[in-house]
Amino acid sequence: MRNKRSMIAVMMAMTLLAGCTWWGNEAEQGNGAAGGSQQEKPSHEAGTPPDAAKPGSSGDQPPKNGGTGDAGGANSGSDGRTGGADPKPAPGGSAAPADGADKQPAVWTPEQAKAIIAKQADDVVAAWKAKDMAKLQSYAHPEKGIRFSPDTHVDTKVDQVVKPDELKSLLGDKKKRVWGEHDGSGAPIELTFAEYYDQYVYKHDYAKAEKKAYNETVGKGNTVNNIREVYPKAVVAEYHFSGFDPKFEGMDWASLRLVFETHDNVWKLVAIVNDRWSI
Repeated sequence: MRNKRSMIAVMMAMTLLAGCTWWGNEAEQGNGAAGGSQQEKPSHEAGTPPDAAKPGSSGDQPPKNGGTGDAGGANSGSDGRTGGADPKPAPGGSAAPADGADKQPAVWTPEQAKAIIAKQADDVVAAWKAKDMAKLQSYAHPEKGIRFSPDTHVDTKVDQVVKPDELKSLLGDKKKRVWGEHDGSGAPIELTFAEYYDQYVYKHDYAKAEKKAYNETVGKGNTVNNIREVYPKAVVAEYHFSGFDPKFEGMDWASLRLVFETHDNVWKLVAIVNDRWSI
């Protein structure tokens, strides 16, 4: 009986010892697995800078002006725009003068120009035809006078300018003046006003012009038309003949252009510009 009890005690002791050994091994394996996981875990994702995940670092900064990640980016509306070109005006709109004081557009349309100046331009042409210098004086710009240009390239250094009070005696003036240069030769156009009138100003009966135009060019030759550069806010009336002799096939065309600017809200004549086919 005693021996039997001794054997049972030995077996219980061996079973207890085996259980302790098993639990010790499991604990060691668990600690080893945990340590391995910590060693294998990377400090940051592959290809990402270490500072990217730190608060306040460049990885958390919003895009600069012009970026696409904020309200002020390139894809934002006009309220968020921080740069780029200003929106263009709608097609067909008229540009206002820079100073804002003058309400007239930069350039009148042909239809507007015709409504403004057609009647007055016809009166000026009629006065030139009649050589009514007193009437022409009333149309002349009181400060700028009238510039006479023998071709469509206005030369502010060479062209003759006549003041209003000089017009009445101009046709009878025997003094020769240089009005410009002859096309091709470049020789000076040295004539009295009466001669210049016959050869240039009213060489043709422009009161019976074949075509009239307002703020648009009909006659076009090799000479550069710079009227708009010299008189940017002017209204220009053109009286045009397409030709006179069929054998020249239109190469003998001629135009008279009257240039008007405002003075005290009244349109005044500032230039008489002749144009023709040129070499």
